[in-house]
Amino acid sequence: MDSARTNTRIEKFANLSTAHLTDEVRWHLDKILTPTPAWRDDLTICDREYGYWVRVPAADNNSFAQQPECLRACFELAAADGASWILFDVDEDPLSALPDYDNGAASVINETPLVRLAPAADKTPKAGGHLDA
Repeated sequence: MDSARTNTRIEKFANLSTAHLTDEVRWHLDKILTPTPAWRDDLTICDREYGYWVRVPAADNNSFAQQPECLRACFELAAADGASWILFDVDEDPLSALPDYDNGAASVINETPLVRLAPAADKTPKAGGHLDA
């Protein structure tokens, strides 16, 4: 048997930063926003604590055109390099070939800018019955 051959199928993956995904897309991948869009249901996704494994769909797949622009750009770049999976990782440095949505780019849902909420002020009564403002 040829020692260079394997008995299993070996696939390549691309390691990309989660910064290449908009907040909206990340929230849908995490299933934080509902309802879940059809494009998410068409993907093979494995959530991780700090990112995602996502199977690169075939470009001729009907659902490919329905994917958000930031995902399509990542899929096209990964497929061009022969990858069939993408590991989106929060610790990976962004590539200059793709948009960096963590670098001041706005995310939009239904044309309304997303706002990050500040933590709620502590409203626990203190000594004497006073609340912190």
